[in-house]
Amino acid sequence: MEAFKVEHYEREHGPGTFPAWRRLDACEMQQLRLRLTEALGIPPTSSGREILQVVRDRSQPVDGVDAEAKEFDLGKVFDQLELSVSGNVFIDWYWYDEIDEMRAADVIACFDDIWYPSSDDIDVFDQSMDWVVSITHHGEVLVTRTRSNNGDDGDAG
Repeated sequence: MEAFKVEHYEREHGPGTFPAWRRLDACEMQQLRLRLTEALGIPPTSSGREILQVVRDRSQPVDGVDAEAKEFDLGKVFDQLELSVSGNVFIDWYWYDEIDEMRAADVIACFDDIWYPSSDDIDVFDQSMDWVVSITHHGEVLVTRTRSNNGDDGDAG
């Protein structure tokens, strides 16, 4: 999480009010990438950039959803996609080289303070590695279902 996002939030809501989050260390990120490459059915040596490309290539747009819309609600997107999301989720900040962990409920509640339109492309996923929800910098919302979720070669469907 970029420090300025926490600062902006706390300027509006008070010091110490930004929800708890943590940046994964290099070892944790590597383990997470290995689990994700396995779920996607790609080589474990795939770089973060290659993982991102596979996720984007296999993604499907979530029809009728725009993250820039005033009424956008990430929780409703999860419901629409029939994703069971509880506990913590991971937020990748682009190439699977900066990953934060945060409670799913906090990501949903504070989404407008986490994702900045025009600058952030993020992927959100959980421990199951069954899905990745991507939000592009222009508000497009995409979903990728992994091999572990749909039992096939990893193509979204």
